[in-house]
Amino acid sequence: MERALPSTLREWLWILPLSFWALVLLATPPRQDDIWWRLAAGDEIARSRHVPTTNGYSYTEPDHPWVDHAWGYDLAMHRVNKAAGLNGLHVVHAIALFLLGLLLIFPRKIIDLLWALPAVLLLWSHHALRPWAAGDLLFLASLAIAMNKHINPVRRLIFLFPLFLLWGNIHGSSIPGAMAVGFLLLPSSLSKRSISLYGATLLVLLTALLLNPYGVGTLRLALSYLAGQFSFLPTLLEWGPPPLQLVLTLFLFTLGLGVSRKWRSIPWRPLILSFLLLAFSLKSRRHIPLYVIASLLLLRFKGIPRPLLRRTPAITMALFVLLCGSFFFVRQPPIDENFYPKTLYERAAPHISQNTPVLTLHAWGGSLIYHFKGRARPFIDARNDCYPPKTFTCYMALREQIPPWRACLAKYPPRVAILPWGDPLATKLIKQGWHIISEHPRYGTVLNSP
Repeated sequence: MERALPSTLREWLWILPLSFWALVLLATPPRQDDIWWRLAAGDEIARSRHVPTTNGYSYTEPDHPWVDHAWGYDLAMHRVNKAAGLNGLHVVHAIALFLLGLLLIFPRKIIDLLWALPAVLLLWSHHALRPWAAGDLLFLASLAIAMNKHINPVRRLIFLFPLFLLWGNIHGSSIPGAMAVGFLLLPSSLSKRSISLYGATLLVLLTALLLNPYGVGTLRLALSYLAGQFSFLPTLLEWGPPPLQLVLTLFLFTLGLGVSRKWRSIPWRPLILSFLLLAFSLKSRRHIPLYVIASLLLLRFKGIPRPLLRRTPAITMALFVLLCGSFFFVRQPPIDENFYPKTLYERAAPHISQNTPVLTLHAWGGSLIYHFKGRARPFIDARNDCYPPKTFTCYMALREQIPPWRACLAKYPPRVAILPWGDPLATKLIKQGWHIISEHPRYGTVLNSP
């Protein structure tokens, strides 16, 4: 039998993993991969007061349909960036993720640290300037509402409607989130009342999800992802399987939950949902935090921990420290050259006019759009659902210089190429008569077509 902890220690045990979580958020800058094209989209929405419907940023597929399922997030981050710059973006995302950890990571026994500390490392995989943090918080809220047995069914619908209305305009994860809620609320009996309430729930969720500028287009996009129509996604790092260290951390987290929890008392629906999310996490690393959220909320706590109101002073102080720390430790954060090679763009600027086609990396396309305010149009960028498979096939042929690459270059001729230093494609282009505009071992190479 486990020895009980002193009440004082038990009350403050949660400080250890939460402090670790705050340290991780402050010591490691968030990834800046997608934020640049999102800021460009937010700026366009603010100026035109319309959401984009076609891929007008690219020169290869300018007429391809584009459903910006996170248009609300893009607009909000544009406002934050305009008011507080990159530092403000870092602070907003750090606070959102810290709040997520605050709501989830509440160890009550020493043995709970077996899952609490790995949970920090697993949630960290969503430490990026993306809509993930907002989606994670809304996923947590939706599951908490769905599983709270003390909420009247009618009142539950009143809570779920605005939540999914907001979520449906912030991130496309609202659709799988609605599927999870629908699964958890499956009626336990076939009585007329149970079936009617469940039908009303599905209708409320569907209505909330359709109330966005794209209407049913958002649902079609989500179904396309679920059906695996974007077959090229597993070739991208974030959509691929987790590396060995993340798999081991997942194992430790799951083992910690198993040791500290009586599994026989877990309802079957949360258990199945958790295992499904674990399977998805092993297939794609981007789903790992969803597995953590579902496991901690559904399997361990069966709801958001109750002691929040009792710990208001400590929580307020923790948020204040995080906010101050964000300003002092992440003040004037550097732009990540892995996603925004600003120096190369500045050197290429004299050769960029209106609608200049530019061949650059998939990871650089979004920052190219942002830096040149749409004047430079990339071959491809990280808005992956804006491009058909043939464009990705051509891009991969160019990157690997496999036989069709010359045909792809002829089909989509760029005027400027911005590539990393020593890139084999740059060497091939120079041999074909491309002119060197700028070349630097640290920054990369800028070429002009013959």
